[in-house]
Amino acid sequence: MKKDLLGGDSGEADKEKEILEKSGLLDLEIKAQKEAALLGTKGDEDDSLNNEEFAISILDSLGQLVKYYESYADMRKDGGLLLPIGRYTVKASLGEDVTAGYDIPYYAGDTACFISGKEVVKVVTECKLNNKKVTFQPTGNFEKNFKDDYTIVLDNGLGVLTTTKEDSRTAYLKNTGSLSFVLYVTTHDNKPHTYSIDLSSNDSIQSYNNVLIALDVPEQSGGDPGEPEEPDDPNNPDEPEAPDDPDPLPDPEYPVAAPTIKVDVSLIEKDYIIEIPSSFVEGETPSDPEQPENPGGNEGDNPTTQKPTITGKLNGKVFDLSKPQTVTSSSQVIIGMDFPTGATMVNVDVAVGRVEMSIDLFNLSEDIKPVLAGIKLPTKGYKGKYSFNISSFMSMLDTNNTFHVMIKDANGQEDECTITLLTK
Repeated sequence: MKKDLLGGDSGEADKEKEILEKSGLLDLEIKAQKEAALLGTKGDEDDSLNNEEFAISILDSLGQLVKYYESYADMRKDGGLLLPIGRYTVKASLGEDVTAGYDIPYYAGDTACFISGKEVVKVVTECKLNNKKVTFQPTGNFEKNFKDDYTIVLDNGLGVLTTTKEDSRTAYLKNTGSLSFVLYVTTHDNKPHTYSIDLSSNDSIQSYNNVLIALDVPEQSGGDPGEPEEPDDPNNPDEPEAPDDPDPLPDPEYPVAAPTIKVDVSLIEKDYIIEIPSSFVEGETPSDPEQPENPGGNEGDNPTTQKPTITGKLNGKVFDLSKPQTVTSSSQVIIGMDFPTGATMVNVDVAVGRVEMSIDLFNLSEDIKPVLAGIKLPTKGYKGKYSFNISSFMSMLDTNNTFHVMIKDANGQEDECTITLLTK
């Protein structure tokens, strides 16, 4: 092909020569590398990727697919791609850009180019990590304040991932413009606390994908309150002066109040690291000391009165559960559920047109299993946030459809709602 375009004797018919006059040859080169290893960890000795495995898509100026190769190796076998004169976008990708998953990196890159007549156009497409890789790194000070049974729930607006200290897998999430996490922890004196951290507003975090999050607890300020200072001699001993610090910070080994969490974010690039200024997050205590104890709990059990909750998201945006939502067959609909103390019941009654089914997510009947194939389900006792993705139901919807959701937590608290979806 290159020889034809550069003026060699093609030996083709006149019609083919006319096509060559109005065409150019795309000569594509893929350059791809893995992301840098995190500090203090051993990365792969070879930080490159196999370029031959990248899928190739060629799109015209309208964004329509012109040519697709399952691998760069297949494209190389053709010696290049002959294209009519015009503007094109070359896209290369490796892996699947899933909503949220473990150990599923997605590498991609795209390059715009213009194909000229009777020319070989050299295009170099650089590919790098294209979904969010999030790694958590608790510090020693964090571990001094909290037990090691903490749970972290990552959320990108379309899906969630739940990780623990024992989970060695790496979290990857689709770039949606939304990134937050909720930290569920327990102090060593058995007091549960919850911390909510939203990273979405930071432009740098949105622009880079290899994210390291260190969880720390800042040192307590103030002196040792154990031994009070000798007061100055008052003029009137019956009316002593008020101390300068009437409420000194307590210094117990395990604080009664929720310790403040310090969140340090580092963006790990190939040759440099971007440090995001630390954020300090106050914790929420699930139990309310002003409320009476849970009558079902035993003394010392430290029962919580925090309720499980249900939320809904349509195409990444939270919607009002009490209002019907208009959807299409391609809509992404997620029912969010939060179980502070562990799930004991998740039931969903589905009414799609004339089809009705009752789904117990902890005890699926044989006729329901095929319907939920591919949907990750929670296990009984699941603690934290869970996303029930009902997008696969969208192609089955009739004009008026309902999903009645009933959940119960280990503390005996319940929540329920009816989600109504309308189609045009």
